Amino acid sequence: MRIAFVMLTFLVVSTADGWTQNAGTWLDRPMQGWNAADGAIPSPRERVAVSSSALERCRVTLPAAENQNASSPTSSLSRAGWRPFLHQDSVLARQGIEIVAGLTDVTQGCEPAGFNLFVFVDGHYAGTLAPLPMTIARDGAIGAVRIVSATSLTAEFARYAANDPECCPSSRVRVTYRVDRGTAPVVTPVSSQSLR
Repeated sequence: MRIAFVMLTFLVVSTADGWTQNAGTWLDRPMQGWNAADGAIPSPRERVAVSSSALERCRVTLPAAENQNASSPTSSLSRAGWRPFLHQDSVLARQGIEIVAGLTDVTQGCEPAGFNLFVFVDGHYAGTLAPLPMTIARDGAIGAVRIVSATSLTAEFARYAANDPECCPSSRVRVTYRVDRGTAPVVTPVSSQSLR
């Protein structure tokens, strides 16, 4: 029993120490779900660290005010400790699916850091598109997201080799997700495909 506890502690510490550098390692394994039906929005590792001066300096674009009523996805993210922002200049919303980004920091170059994309189905939280927070221009950072149908969506993730410059990952991986609808919706990754 003690050995299992020590191993679990080691795994948790290892994950926490390398969460920004190794955010893409999950893409190297067979697809496995991390979201649960009726799950709560995960709290960020640290509470939102972005100061209002950094947001102003970086001109972080926030979702439109009309999406900010008390039960909206952006309000739900804020209550959970994330700072909602627009991923690729938009909130994706179609067929009852809404995808909103939340961050905890920005880089010196004003790029999102410690962020994830959160999926809501008919107003209910259904999960994240990555198991770990990401940072732009790092391995595993999410790019294009598409709502394919009422039960399917895709997302592309950057894959950086050791010598790739920040501008240009050498490859990408497209992950396809199934959206299980209902009173307790959940988003599950089902397959991945390397793109060159």
